Amino acid sequence: MLRKFFRQRIAGPFCGVLTLTAYFGTSVSTFKRLFEKYFNTTPLEYFKNMQIEESKKLLKSKKYSVAQVSRKLGFSSPTNFIRTFKQYTGTTPRQFPSR
Repeated sequence: MLRKFFRQRIAGPFCGVLTLTAYFGTSVSTFKRLFEKYFNTTPLEYFKNMQIEESKKLLKSKKYSVAQVSRKLGFSSPTNFIRTFKQYTGTTPRQFPSR
């Protein structure tokens, strides 16, 4: 259910923990505690990882430029996307394997 919630919002910025707690009907502290227990990461990191995985699929398809992928996933700029991609993968989108 959480994955579906994030997938529906993948083309934009992280919605925030308050939105998540309102949607799932729990307190912030309970949500964070349970989330980190089950996923071993924060909600923001989980969402960013989903965006990076989606960006890899789009880049592998070779249908989209780096700028197009950046826009499709709601990054504020291609530069921000490239920086985030490199932070999570260790390489730039242009250097990404199978490109």
